[in-house]
Amino acid sequence: MLAGAMMFGMPALPMPTALSPGWTGTFASAAEAVNEPQLTLVGESIVTAGVRRLSYVWTRVSKTTGKLLSTNVNVLRIDLQHPNVKLDVMVGAGANGKVAQKANVLQMAVSTGAAAGVNGDFFDMTAAEPSPLGPQIAGGKLLTTPTVGLEGMYAFGITKDNKPVIETFTSRGEVTAANGKKYPLSGLNRVVNSLGNSIYMYDSSWGGSIRARDASPHTEVLVAGGVVQSIHVGERYTGDIPEGAYILSAGGEGAKFIAENVRAGDPIAAAVSLVPVNPNLTYTENDFKMLIGGHTMLVIDGVPAAFTRDVSSISGNAARTAVGFTEDRRYVYLVTADDAAGSVGPTLSDLQALLVQLGVWRAVNLDGGGSTTLVARPLGEFQAQLVNAPKDGAMRRGVNGI
Repeated sequence: MLAGAMMFGMPALPMPTALSPGWTGTFASAAEAVNEPQLTLVGESIVTAGVRRLSYVWTRVSKTTGKLLSTNVNVLRIDLQHPNVKLDVMVGAGANGKVAQKANVLQMAVSTGAAAGVNGDFFDMTAAEPSPLGPQIAGGKLLTTPTVGLEGMYAFGITKDNKPVIETFTSRGEVTAANGKKYPLSGLNRVVNSLGNSIYMYDSSWGGSIRARDASPHTEVLVAGGVVQSIHVGERYTGDIPEGAYILSAGGEGAKFIAENVRAGDPIAAAVSLVPVNPNLTYTENDFKMLIGGHTMLVIDGVPAAFTRDVSSISGNAARTAVGFTEDRRYVYLVTADDAAGSVGPTLSDLQALLVQLGVWRAVNLDGGGSTTLVARPLGEFQAQLVNAPKDGAMRRGVNGI
């Protein structure tokens, strides 16, 4: 979510002549050949104080067909040093959106009053109530921990000293019964296919009606004020989760731990924390204003990065969304590249080259394809509007946005 007060008089960037967006064709002569990808600025506007929207046409030669391809690119450039800029995560539907609720980016922006925004993390499109695959911190509160077992999935965040960070995280937690016995806590506010032998925690930020998709036996415990309120063996707790309360959902050995060690009226403790995968880092959830999950690293130290996970499922030409920042960590770039209305979507390698040309020092891939959406509030207006051309014509509902 972006918010800020309006400011005028910022210097304009140069505006060179552009090729028509969406133009494709073959070279008539060697003189017309473009040896390097060309990034041409075709529009610029102030969104709010400290935030500019830049529109580009990016042209390059197809390595397979020899044709000149063009892509419509939209960029939100955010100045983290501006005192009125706030960068945050938009969650689900409504101003008080919850995990496992879906909304499109424009709905999120309108309901939160955001001046601009893009789509965020990957999620299971087949699920009615999906959680994001990665971690999520909004308004300084940890809302979800990362999916267990997914490696090479990086997240973008802003620390409490206002520095952008792209790192990969896991989680660590445990449940402590009144008798002192402990059991690992596998995560917070996650939709899982099966609980297996795990215990997961769900707090008042949870907006779903299910927690595990399969029907295997499980136990759920409602805890409020650090005391077990009720235990539900073989069934879900179906009520709302009050502020300050939480549910423990346990399967297999986790359910056995509950059965042997937990009684209604007992005191109980449960806590989960983010842990950087890099052992040299000491970040926890308490160090971040916001954090949102992404996918593979795209740019490291100003050059294209080796992909940090398998990208075969998202290869080829497609609409793309990415987030990155400059070397001095002053500017954050939210970038969309369209695959619609004559614009040819970039490959991931293309996207890397584009981000480097934009001057991005470090960047991570966000959800793309039909999810790619950028909205921004025109100067003088009161509400954000759709800016890019979504691949499917209509905006896809997702689980979060920036």
